[in-house]
Amino acid sequence: MKIFTKTRCHRLSRIAGVAMLFLLPLPLGADPGMEAELLKSENEHKEAQAKYGRILEQCSRAVAKNWRENGGQAEDGKKAVEAFKKHQGAWYRWMKNEARFRAGDENDRYFSGFVTANETELLNERMNRLKKQYLQEPGAAAEGRAKEYFPDGTENYSRSLGNLPLKAKPGFYRVYFQHNRGVFVIQWLKDRMVRGYYYPEDDVEEIRFYGHNKKDGEIYLQAFGKLGYIGDGTLTKSHAEDEEGGVIWRGTISGTDERGNYAEAGVTLEKIDSVPPRTNTKAVAYRGLAEGNKGFLYEIQWHKNGVVTGSLDFSGGHGEGESSYLHGVNYQEGKLVLLGGLNVDGQWGPARCCYVLSKVKVRGAIVWQGYKYGQEGGIYPVAFGRVRK
Repeated sequence: MKIFTKTRCHRLSRIAGVAMLFLLPLPLGADPGMEAELLKSENEHKEAQAKYGRILEQCSRAVAKNWRENGGQAEDGKKAVEAFKKHQGAWYRWMKNEARFRAGDENDRYFSGFVTANETELLNERMNRLKKQYLQEPGAAAEGRAKEYFPDGTENYSRSLGNLPLKAKPGFYRVYFQHNRGVFVIQWLKDRMVRGYYYPEDDVEEIRFYGHNKKDGEIYLQAFGKLGYIGDGTLTKSHAEDEEGGVIWRGTISGTDERGNYAEAGVTLEKIDSVPPRTNTKAVAYRGLAEGNKGFLYEIQWHKNGVVTGSLDFSGGHGEGESSYLHGVNYQEGKLVLLGGLNVDGQWGPARCCYVLSKVKVRGAIVWQGYKYGQEGGIYPVAFGRVRK
């Protein structure tokens, strides 16, 4: 409800000031209209609190079900649910503080009402995000209510694989997609199924790929963008001709362009080493922005082979907030890609998001900034800079 905002507070104070200038008599005590809004706001807040509790229980069941369906042990499923609830608890504590910050002057007569309304708004936003990430129909974020099969009888893998976080072995690749460059993250799933995510260097965009590796040396992929299905194709495995002989996948994605004309795009994936060395690497502390919210604490380990690991503390280093692991690669100078997921008793749980970042200088200091791409389809700004002692 937008009425209880700082803008509203300032507007009321300006009206009062203008009234005094013209010597208009202002009623003493409470504003009847505002009191009615306060009562309405309180009822909406109670409804949102109850609904939020129900959504959390539904999401918890979805987390446990997802863990079981992907080969996890029952005990691990319980730990995953506990980690999910801890993460939501950390968010809830942040929400309470954020609502007070947005409410403005604590000495204002209606401050508590502003806080309540802001909490309701934040709860509703959170519930929508949770429903998209954990409760929506698989594949819906990519293409709406997609059919299980395409007209030619080919299985629609975005429908069968969906977008829920899955336990998977990740791989990182430099990608050349037609005339564009970027980074490609692949998830090797059970039953030789695969999911992939392409992030072009020159755009804030995510193209998702779904398919399988049922034949050795080949990957069949279906590509989906913001507007739905793009095309499909097969990539063939080979090795680079240099001394390292790294893995390369090459092929073509074919489909129709925006005008309905047949089009083909050449694709080349060059594998990047993503295994951290066994030697200990000292973590560097960073603080910054995540999902548009400030104060989060990052701990980053920059390994010599270009692999990057670390964690993101949702409490900002204060209290017992849940943390997310980070794992990725500094795939070229000034470019960074990281997968993020919850820590479950020291073990990495399913990846839930991907951070794609670039290095910039702000007032002489190095800052990593970019976007977080959530499994539910959301895109959120991210930035962090080194903590100075």
